[in-house]
Amino acid sequence: MYKKLCSKQTKEGKVGDENRSFNEKWKFDYFFTVVKDKAVCLLCSISVLKQYNLKRHYEKMHETDYKNI
Repeated sequence: MYKKLCSKQTKEGKVGDENRSFNEKWKFDYFFTVVKDKAVCLLCSISVLKQYNLKRHYEKMHETDYKNI
């Protein structure tokens, strides 16, 4: 009896391949803006582009200080 082996293909993609783009809503939700095609935090200058990372950064670093603005 033969076992079929599943070959899981892992594809390591680049940010440019994923067609990520900045959402204008993030300016007000997470205090980020675009500088040279990168999302940059207006409060501490860190640069990220995935929405999950933007939200996580804001919640962990700035939410307690700025959530009531």
